[in-house]
Amino acid sequence: ELTEDGRLDWRNAKGLFDRRTRLIALTHVSNVLGIENPVDVICRAARERGIAVLIDGAQSVGHLPIDLKAAGCDFFACSAHKMYGPAGIGLLYGRSERLAEMQPLLVGGGMVDRVGEGVEASDWIEAPGCFEAGSPNLPGAVGFAAAADYLRSVDLRQAHGREVALARAAAAALARIKGVRLTVTQDRIDSPLFSFTIDGVHPHDIAQLAGEAGVAIRAGHHCAQPLMRHLGVDATARVSFGLYNDEADIDALCQAVEQATSLFS
Repeated sequence: ELTEDGRLDWRNAKGLFDRRTRLIALTHVSNVLGIENPVDVICRAARERGIAVLIDGAQSVGHLPIDLKAAGCDFFACSAHKMYGPAGIGLLYGRSERLAEMQPLLVGGGMVDRVGEGVEASDWIEAPGCFEAGSPNLPGAVGFAAAADYLRSVDLRQAHGREVALARAAAAALARIKGVRLTVTQDRIDSPLFSFTIDGVHPHDIAQLAGEAGVAIRAGHHCAQPLMRHLGVDATARVSFGLYNDEADIDALCQAVEQATSLFS
């Protein structure tokens, strides 16, 4: 469940750290609320109990410097396109001792050491190679590496502060438009994204009208339907800021939203 301010109520989550739990999977930054979760604290609590933790870093890896050793997670996943890289490729980091406990889900070329009569009689190469069956996406990997190199050249902490400031300013500006409802107030936004709804207007219509005005936002349940039910909505419109955005984009966003409210009022 969530606390009143939209944060994970993980300390009171029944069964989260009990003996039956084998893996805790959680997002680093909510792709709906823009709230950063205390992954390092949760990882420490889980490790004390021998529970593995997977962090979904899709919404954080392009904005925050990530230190996996400091986080203490067992697994970390993210997508290249969230790092200004190509679509269709990402990464899964795993601690070596955890990878040694696992068996491949997919088998194929490049991950086999010895082929016997049947899968049970075959041997795989050592991790992580045994989890990379088949022909690799070489063009995607080159693009992914270029994106990572670019982000390493950026002062992400400074850029993150600027992006969050833009997100909070945009949220405050939208909140002044009649009918707009933010999922969290601007002072609770920890990252460069937030979502909102407009009374009587479906988020898909908001996104379409915004797109026609040259403003790209996302709309839908954002693969977070339980959260949508908690918020009491079917979907939201989501605004995300990146390294390329500035104050002019806030004005364009507000103009597009005002157009949507006037069209459907």
